[in-house]
Amino acid sequence: MPHGYDESYLEDFRCNMGNMFEYAALDCAVDLDIFFRALLTSGVARRIESGDPRYLAGLSGFELAGMVLSSSGLCAGELPRPSLREGRSPEYWCGWAMAYYQWLRGERFCDLERAGLVPSAVLGMYLLHEAPEEKFVEAFDAFLSKARMGRRTRLQAIRRGRGLTQKQLSEASGVSLRMIQLYEQRRNDIMRAEFATVRNLARALGCAVDELAEPPVYE
Repeated sequence: MPHGYDESYLEDFRCNMGNMFEYAALDCAVDLDIFFRALLTSGVARRIESGDPRYLAGLSGFELAGMVLSSSGLCAGELPRPSLREGRSPEYWCGWAMAYYQWLRGERFCDLERAGLVPSAVLGMYLLHEAPEEKFVEAFDAFLSKARMGRRTRLQAIRRGRGLTQKQLSEASGVSLRMIQLYEQRRNDIMRAEFATVRNLARALGCAVDELAEPPVYE
């Protein structure tokens, strides 16, 4: 899986995201899960994922947090000045670790959020803050895999959202009912299907091909 962006920006952004989380939680008293959702809806997360140098290293964590807080209305009036602290807080580690994981796995922040890997869940793993990076990566992988195996596939979610049965989708797409069942049960990997199969399913569902792609399950 490709990394989220060029590694030369990684250390700067890890620090920026750590400072962003720390500032939002400790200086602005904003719940970090709510702030993380605002990060997604503000468009800042998409800029980060796309490798925009300004959002990775050109702006400070305080400036990024200010953009998110202002656009979401989470902090009314003038933003407080960042506090000077000794050492790194759990909130800083949370942002730092999530930034590293997103880069390493090339995950989208919105997919982490959908699977429940949000700041409150990461803070629950704070005992790993002094462990090597591979330890919290393993823990995040296990968390995502467990969450994703228990959730509906995107194919199933979109099909149900369109009000179609598996049989109706089979008839509309020309893909066999059995194959659709296997994809929805995760017994066959839709990411390894022939392109024509996925294209026909997408056309029948009225969605883009990449909307059917499943986030990875880590082993």
